[in-house]
Parts: sequence; structure tokens; C-alpha cells
Amino acid sequence: MAFAFDDRIARQSVRALTSLSRNSRQELDAVILARCWKPWTVAYYRALELERLRIRILDMSAVSFPGDLRLLAHTTAATMDRLYLPMLLPSADRVVYLDTDLICLADLAPLYDLALPDSGIAARPSVKEGYATLPDLVKTWARPRDRETILDELVRNGVPATLRTFNAGVLVMDLQKLRRRSFIRTTLDLVRRFGVNDQLAINLYTKGEFEPLDPSWNLFAGQDTHNAPLIIHWPGRKKPWNTDDLPFNNLWDSYAREYDPIRQWIRARLGSRPVNPLQRIEPSWLTL
Repeated sequence: MAFAFDDRIARQSVRALTSLSRNSRQELDAVILARCWKPWTVAYYRALELERLRIRILDMSAVSFPGDLRLLAHTTAATMDRLYLPMLLPSADRVVYLDTDLICLADLAPLYDLALPDSGIAARPSVKEGYATLPDLVKTWARPRDRETILDELVRNGVPATLRTFNAGVLVMDLQKLRRRSFIRTTLDLVRRFGVNDQLAINLYTKGEFEPLDPSWNLFAGQDTHNAPLIIHWPGRKKPWNTDDLPFNNLWDSYAREYDPIRQWIRARLGSRPVNPLQRIEPSWLTL
């Protein structure tokens, strides 16, 4: 399992990990891609103990991205770090990536075991108007000056205008296939040339070739009415921590956990040994 977040949502992100811990039936490795955490945030997550989760933290703060990034208002560069997962996890064959504005309500083994296409990606197809086809997504998220160039490249590559896109809040990633298909090089080239965010970069990489997840594996709160969600996701700007009347807020609240980073930081300063390892990633290690 992999997560990526910066200090801005560190308090909220612990609920996603807590929900994963409570509903998993097996031991899991959970890798957190951390970016620009304050010392007390580091202390909190290094001391965090969750049943059935082996937490490892990779500090990505020193890694920068080429070009002028066009990020969404409710996102940061932290989620861009997942583009490096095939290199950051060299001994792993696959990984399930999860945003932290979601909660897991079931064991994720069936999700992890899904058969994947050659692109190495499974995700929930987008349903919102303006996001559902690849040309729509380019027009919505790419910089105005780059939209025509990107769309022309898609046409030259034979990509139909009707190709579906996906939400990248829940991703199953076959890391072996991604390595063979030069996933990192391809997505970073798109970032360098066009400043696209990670979700658009991954969509452009797949060119519509992805395994569609059943909606229950990534229910869009406020957009879906599925009766038996396995993962509830709050995409967009409205989150359960900033909007009181969202669907399923009561379930989000049920995974509340004490967040005491200052106390953990003081304990660390007094000599308390951390539980979870942290590794600082140097840019030189990620040379392609």
C-alpha cells in the first residue's frame, strides 16, 4: 500500500491509514511518501502504531519536478511523488495507491490481486462531466497554451476522442509492467513539457488502456449511490474535514484518532525511539 501527502493534510491523513488497519485481514506494508513535513509531524508518524500495518516513510522533500506545475487547487506536489513508485519500490511487483481523503471499509486483497492490462493500471472510470474523456480532461486541467499540442499528440497516436479517463485516488499499479513500459520516463516527460498534474500524466500514459474498477472500490461521495461501498472517497475541494453536510461524514468521523504531534516530538527529543523507519530520498537516486 502507498500513500502520499504533505504537512498540510497530515492530521486528516491518519484516518485513511486507521481505516486500512481496522479492515485488513492480513499484514500489510504501508509506504508513506512524505513531503515537507514539520519535525513534529515526522515524530508523530514515526511513532504511529497501527495493527497489521508495517509503516515505512520515504521523505521526498528534496525531490523536485521539472517545469511549471499546474496543480489543482486542493492538491499539492506530494501526490506527484507517486510517479516514482516503480523506482522507489524496486523489490515490489505491484502496489495499491490510496489518496488520504478516503476510508477503507473492507480488506483490499481482492483489489490487489486484480488482473491488469499491459499498461499496468486499474482505476475507477471518471463520471463527472468535463472529466470523463481524455480530451475533456486535457481541456479541463492542462494549461490553455498546451491543450492543442497535447490533443494533437493524442490524435497522431491514434487515440479516439471517446477514450475514458479515470480517477486516480485509488490505483492498482503493476510495477513490473510500469517499468517495462517506461512509466516514469513517460509521465515525467509530460510533466516537464506541459506542467500537468500526476492524475493527468497517468491518464495520458495509459491512453485509455486501464482495468476499470467496480465503483464500490472508489465510491465518489456525493456523486454515487452505491449500496455497499468498499472504499469511500471524497474527491474535489469539499472534504469531510472542511464541509459538515457531506455524505458518509459519520463514517469518516468513526475513524478519528488522537493526533498529538507535539507530544510525540517532545518524546522523541527526550530519547524515545521511533517505531517506523524513515528514509530521505536524494534526487540523485532517481536518475533515469
